[in-house]
Amino acid sequence: MDGRAEQWTPSGAAPFPPQPEAGGALRALRLTRGWRTLLPGPATAGSKADRWLLAATVVLVGLGIVMIYSASAIRAQERFGDPMFFLKRQVIWAALGLLAMVWAMTWDPKRFQRVTPLLFLASLLLLLLVLVPGIGLKINGARRWLRLFGLSFQPAELAKLAVVLFLASYFARRQDRLDSFLDGFLPPLLMTGLMASLIIVQPNFGTAVILLVTATVMFYVGGARFRHLLGTATVAIPCLLLLMWMSPHGRPRLMALWNPSQASAKATYQLDQSFYALGPGGWVGLGLGNGMQKLFFLPEPHNDFIF
Repeated sequence: MDGRAEQWTPSGAAPFPPQPEAGGALRALRLTRGWRTLLPGPATAGSKADRWLLAATVVLVGLGIVMIYSASAIRAQERFGDPMFFLKRQVIWAALGLLAMVWAMTWDPKRFQRVTPLLFLASLLLLLLVLVPGIGLKINGARRWLRLFGLSFQPAELAKLAVVLFLASYFARRQDRLDSFLDGFLPPLLMTGLMASLIIVQPNFGTAVILLVTATVMFYVGGARFRHLLGTATVAIPCLLLLMWMSPHGRPRLMALWNPSQASAKATYQLDQSFYALGPGGWVGLGLGNGMQKLFFLPEPHNDFIF
């Protein structure tokens, strides 16, 4: 025996002929399997999508597309002469997202672990590029966007995905070390804090808060000690509020939240419009497409919160 596995053949039968490389056919088969995980059928471990999570995702994406059209049609007609301008873009991105989801479902989890460090480093680099004058786009006092191939995008959105994958990979590999603050808890905390800090200085406090809350939930689910999380939150929350208070962008919003009656009309304008949107509709709303605040009361109705 030379250590190599012999090819099994039925008794008295000729050996099987050598099989050709699968190549593109194998890739097509894997993609087909990605689609099949979305179809009804008995779920098996690792072979079927989470039905409830998939249903919630599809419903939220579909509802978001409808709401974007309802909120943006009038503004799109006024700016671009096409009431479906923003709707078309949203549908395209939703379709691309679905294809990316199906493609990702064909990956082995170990492959995600291999690409996660590269994705994390790429996100850090893009967040740094955003802060460079002449490279990052500054809009309404915030430098959050990069332009690539004629499209503008926010690296902070990629950073959220990178942090989720990084933490998932870290907790899967080092579950036994999470009881230790220095050896297990601190390294992912510092990496998450670095990513959040680069988002805060843009400034983009809203995305940073979403990132930190998501990371906190992942730390808890991943097995981190509650006292480590509580101690970190005790330090991080006052620091975040202090940074917001020191920021010309964040201070008016904090004042409008804590004491609306003493804040300027400009600082509370968006908040006031939300009350005006909620008031007439009561518990059941005015009906799809019948809201009034999108009628040029808000400068960017499709980007602000939607009721």
